Amino acid sequence: MKGVFKTHIKKYLFCLFFIIAGSIIAVKFGLWGIDAIRSGKIAAAIFSFTFTVIGLIFGMFSILLFNHNKGAYLTIDNNKIDAHFGYGSELHESISSIKKVFILLTAILVISTIFPVSVHADTGPKPSVHVSFENMGSELCYATLLSETASTGPFSVWDGDEEHIELTSDITEDIWRAFVDYKDLDGYHFLQRAVWKVSESKCLTWGYYPPKAFKILLFYPETGNFLVSGVCERYAFDSYFTADVSENSLEIISVQKSYEWQPEILSLVVRILITIAIELLLALLFGFRSRKEVLFIAIVNVVTQIILNILLNIINFKSGQAAFVTGYIMLEIAVFAVEAVIYSVLLRKISEKAKPVWKCVVYALAANAASFGAGMCIAHVIPGIF
Repeated sequence: MKGVFKTHIKKYLFCLFFIIAGSIIAVKFGLWGIDAIRSGKIAAAIFSFTFTVIGLIFGMFSILLFNHNKGAYLTIDNNKIDAHFGYGSELHESISSIKKVFILLTAILVISTIFPVSVHADTGPKPSVHVSFENMGSELCYATLLSETASTGPFSVWDGDEEHIELTSDITEDIWRAFVDYKDLDGYHFLQRAVWKVSESKCLTWGYYPPKAFKILLFYPETGNFLVSGVCERYAFDSYFTADVSENSLEIISVQKSYEWQPEILSLVVRILITIAIELLLALLFGFRSRKEVLFIAIVNVVTQIILNILLNIINFKSGQAAFVTGYIMLEIAVFAVEAVIYSVLLRKISEKAKPVWKCVVYALAANAASFGAGMCIAHVIPGIF
């Protein structure tokens, strides 16, 4: 029966269901992922894109196994499915057990159609704004960030009620009232408790719900003078700025972004090289030793690891270390799935000796698990590398 399907209509329905299901899952979750990125919800984006990859794999497997492979056959008879995929793999399952897969896919489709993806939580690290002041003298100075909006997180504009005055240990009521009475020409707001004494530290850090758009405002109580910057905006999960303060000036001369990119690029290159080295070593242990096999595995790893690590750097830049760890785990699973498919289909074709599918899949799993584990271990020894 090689290359012949006894039950044509059932075969095509069986194949079509997986193709349609995979396509809908991929498109639906892909669109959610794009919306999540635009909204800054990186964790939701990772979740969505993971299911996008799963959907693509379902569709690709279906097309590959039931259309392009001429050595495959499928029979559906007596409540049992017998299939030969033409790659040395066979399937002999009862229809009742196969139904579980259909139920799972159907559930995912229903959920993706009915329920939107949203994340509502206040756990984990929050965005932050760090400002360093250059050329600042020794005169007593306090600083705040004026917000474009009247509130952010627990911080808000004073409502005029004396009982609602909010002070911190750094400031007296006189300092607080000086900031409250300040009128910004662009209508930016002072949000009460967000005041720092910066004359000694020469820096401030707003680490909990800082405003998205803001101005830096300095107050010198000994002279009563204010210095104010132009409008700044958060550009990363942890946004760093350097403000150049000149004495006897009516404004902060300049505010520049000061995020350090060089360490990020170095860690990106080192992570990719370490991962490729580990996975090539495991390839030799699994018997993939010919020049073609090693070159093919190296090329696949270069492509997948560059994509993986660029995405991880973007996640770390936009959402911080907690999202980086979550993204690392989920994206590694996605990379394993992609590499398992590629090795099972293409690597076997270029191998001089036929390799069973299970060996390709186990290698992909072992290689990615080893590189992931090594990465976590190295992160403890050299924290800046991951």
